[in-house]
Amino acid sequence: MRHDGVGGRCEWEEVRTAGVAPLARRCAAVCVVGVDALLVHGGEDPAHPHRPLGDAHVLDLETMAWRQVACLDGSASNEGETKGETNRGNGANGSKRPMPVARSEHVACAWSDDCVIVFGGVDASGRCLGDLWLLNVATGAWTDLTRLVPGHKPGPRAGHAGAVVADRYWCIVGGGNGRSGGDLGCAVLDLDAMEWCGSGADERESETSSSGLRASSTTEPQPGLTLPSPSTAGEGMSMCAVETAGGDGVLIAFGGYDGRCRGHAQAFRFPKLTASAPDVRNVEPNIDGKNGVGKASTPDSHQAHSPGVAAAVARGLGTLFSPMKIEGDGVSSAEASARLRVDALTADNLRLRRENAQLREDARRVVNVQRTMETALEQQKRRCEALENRLGEERERANASLAKVAELEAAADALRARIKKLETGGEDSEEAETTPAPNRRGNWFMNLLADTPENTP
Repeated sequence: MRHDGVGGRCEWEEVRTAGVAPLARRCAAVCVVGVDALLVHGGEDPAHPHRPLGDAHVLDLETMAWRQVACLDGSASNEGETKGETNRGNGANGSKRPMPVARSEHVACAWSDDCVIVFGGVDASGRCLGDLWLLNVATGAWTDLTRLVPGHKPGPRAGHAGAVVADRYWCIVGGGNGRSGGDLGCAVLDLDAMEWCGSGADERESETSSSGLRASSTTEPQPGLTLPSPSTAGEGMSMCAVETAGGDGVLIAFGGYDGRCRGHAQAFRFPKLTASAPDVRNVEPNIDGKNGVGKASTPDSHQAHSPGVAAAVARGLGTLFSPMKIEGDGVSSAEASARLRVDALTADNLRLRRENAQLREDARRVVNVQRTMETALEQQKRRCEALENRLGEERERANASLAKVAELEAAADALRARIKKLETGGEDSEEAETTPAPNRRGNWFMNLLADTPENTP
């Protein structure tokens, strides 16, 4: 979108991109990875109805160039096998690696600077999915997190909406499963602790909700962060997360289809959150070749950066939240002190990540300004070179004009000298002109008179 300035007009314009662009599609999952990358995964091919896609593409927001994420087995998409929620691709050593089936109407969110989490959707057979997958954008490796993530898992669904609150809690709202017409409940995935901490109704609860019992804010809260269902929830909702001036997180949802299209705008406010769960975004899930079930292993020496912090700073959402603090009954003073220390360290960690993200954003802006200045300087250099060339040509013309002036002055001096010479020798010339030239034959008239008869003796 282009804006003409303060009080100016905004208008959409087509962006020219480089590289091989993805195929036309609808109902794809899109999210920002890191600060300057946009990932597009899956969707439905409009040329072939009910044919979902399984490819992933990344748009570099700096160079506006597309690249396709190639899987570890060398393939770029998986559109054929749709019998289960997991496909098996051949790895480099001949082993089978899990890959999600092609899908559409799913959601995705960033997890670290080069990973994306995908949940739900619908496959080619029209079956709704409830699996959770992790894609490493840098390597193209897929990891099935469905059995690795603890907590009360949400039921299968498609057409749901997702948004990250406080750079930590991935809230999933709405959607449908093709069978139940009621509310499927909400789900919250703690991206730091990597567990479902506030899932709503599952398939059995959706049957209850269809009979008139809808979840509300008065229901008994579950451990961790609990998100009640909005009054109107359905498929195709749009949702985003913002933050108030007081630091409260707010989810804003609009629209949806629950038998008929809705035009409601709904908001849910979270109080300012504080927490002490460990940051496990640097966990690298390993796949057991025997049963395909992954086991998480945490590196000892480094922590991964949170992509949402940089993305939130880049979107201008302001100061982020502190992690949630969970307290139980009967906690000893030593445990409380340890939790307070963990809270302080976690808050410092978040602060440092915010500062790091701000520095990265400032560095990116400085680089952009530097590039702009270098471009302007190059243009000024070219203008100076053009002006110097013109100045050299004008100097040559001026020198030629000066030579002509010198020649004219020399000719004028010669004319002045001749005139002066003529003026000094002018009287002799006049006398020479008035005196007739002597006749070598004498005076012919006198001779004629002398020959007359009168004068003849």
